Amino acid sequence: MNNHTNKNIVFLSGSLRSGTTVLGLMCAHHKNIYAPGEFDFFFDYITEHGSADKKEFIEKLEKDRVFQESGLVINKHLMPDEIIKDFIRQLSMNNEDQYLLLNIHRNYEKIPRLFPNAKYIHLLRDPRDVAKSAVGMGWCGNVYYGVDYWLQSEYSWDILIQKLNKENFIEIKFEELIEEPLHELSRICHFLRLDIDENMLNYPQNSTYSLPDKNLVNQWKRKQQKYEIQLIEGRLGKYLENKGYTLSGYKFHKPTKIEKLRLSIQNKLYQYKFGLNRYGASLFLGEKLTRHLKLKKLNLKICNKINKIDLKYLK
Repeated sequence: MNNHTNKNIVFLSGSLRSGTTVLGLMCAHHKNIYAPGEFDFFFDYITEHGSADKKEFIEKLEKDRVFQESGLVINKHLMPDEIIKDFIRQLSMNNEDQYLLLNIHRNYEKIPRLFPNAKYIHLLRDPRDVAKSAVGMGWCGNVYYGVDYWLQSEYSWDILIQKLNKENFIEIKFEELIEEPLHELSRICHFLRLDIDENMLNYPQNSTYSLPDKNLVNQWKRKQQKYEIQLIEGRLGKYLENKGYTLSGYKFHKPTKIEKLRLSIQNKLYQYKFGLNRYGASLFLGEKLTRHLKLKKLNLKICNKINKIDLKYLK
């Protein structure tokens, strides 16, 4: 395996809060897989057709917390597409005999143009659990908006899958991974034409993540209010069933215009309250003001301070 710009790249694709981190850790403990973490910044700042202003692309990368933690170096002599390919080269150094597995949560449809022969592991989790988890992270103020992360990911996957040959992807359910981890890991290894590695479940030894806990499955049944479930299912409709999940049996609830306004205000107020509590007024409001006024150097300085605070809360 010596060409990581081709068939030996594997994208672990799933929405935020779907379990991609823990599955990535499992895969990282296989002797033939190198899984260095999350790389959404590869595709966040380019279009599906590759157009991106080089200066703007680099500026956005330099503000990106995940990029900052990656240890990658931007070759500013290259254009955006080539910068991304150079990142792959950097990641592949000293790991040429392994699959390179990269976690990504969105923009899947942008991948094939740069990496036409990549493989994909699609991790799918019940959106009712994803939505509640997103609220817990402080990203949104209610499950009505929390499910957006799942929808963004799944709509992107639906576009991508139309471009793929069946032998280039495998779909894994988070619930089945947690309940039968060895079975699902064996499926992944078979997909990659690898033997199962017993070390794949040893990740708790050098991470803050515990072994699979069945209590993580279907938490919405125990922790969500009826109204929250109705809101989510009202947004998703039959799409939830199309993705292999059973409806609760509750009547769909589609909010009125006034109710949507209330949910939107609740969402914004929660985000502001969370941001002010975590970062303080000077950083939280300063970032928004400097971005609006296009004070790029000052905005970058503030973003760097915010990123350092965020690091303290990573598991």
